[in-house]
Amino acid sequence: VAAVAPPPSGAPCAAENLRLAVEGGDAGMGHRVTTLALRNAGPSACTVTGYPSVSLLDGDGKLLTGVRAAQAPGNYFAQGRAPTPVEIRPQQAAWFDLAWSVIPHEDKGETTCPSAKTVRVTAPGAASAIALPLAFTPCGGQVEVSPLRPVAEASAQTAGSAAG
Repeated sequence: VAAVAPPPSGAPCAAENLRLAVEGGDAGMGHRVTTLALRNAGPSACTVTGYPSVSLLDGDGKLLTGVRAAQAPGNYFAQGRAPTPVEIRPQQAAWFDLAWSVIPHEDKGETTCPSAKTVRVTAPGAASAIALPLAFTPCGGQVEVSPLRPVAEASAQTAGSAAG
């Protein structure tokens, strides 16, 4: 019987101890993905599990109501996996992806895509959001949000399990 690692012991991460930053991305075939990091600037470890809540704001700071954030374990660039608890030690981070299309959905009447200027993120279990300037144009009325993970590259999660 294989040993099971104990669950992370940190309390839920408080928004005031988290910093949000862009730490990578990719593009191809009309799809875009930005990797975002939630870094623990607090004095002790904390834990996040699941999907962050994401909303987008326009240049006036108003909510882009026509774009919803959908939870998706994977995206065009990486196969995902189910959410698991992630312990974030001080000065360390947990990562998630924000993915979208840049091709207008003309079959649904979309000829231009809305312009987001800020992404607002609430960590699972946190009471308030963190805002980060991030200009992009999500088409199709949706962005996809991955679950938080302990590694920056989504592909690194499954690399160790590849047969060969």
